[in-house]
Amino acid sequence: MAIFDNTYDLLLDDNADFQDDGNGDFLTGDCSNRYIEYLVVSFQGHYKEFPLIGIGIAGYLNAAVNTQILQRDIIEGLTNDIFVTPDVDLDDYPDQIKINNVVIEK
Repeated sequence: MAIFDNTYDLLLDDNADFQDDGNGDFLTGDCSNRYIEYLVVSFQGHYKEFPLIGIGIAGYLNAAVNTQILQRDIIEGLTNDIFVTPDVDLDDYPDQIKINNVVIEK
């Protein structure tokens, strides 16, 4: 399910290489899940054109932050960029974070 209209893009595999159809053409499709993963993992300032996006989950892993603050920061970071009302599940934090259909593991 695309969260917004611009999530239709070139698809990447787990190694961040372009997926192809075997005939030399790149595959396209909904990449909103990949965007969520990139935004949660990246820190603010990682993207030069958009220096304010990024959540930087690695900075929370060894910090004394309760899950309510982390959940607020994830929702704020995703809604400030492109996503509307992301569903954040921190039941298995710090081993896993679930956002919509995306599982981000430590």
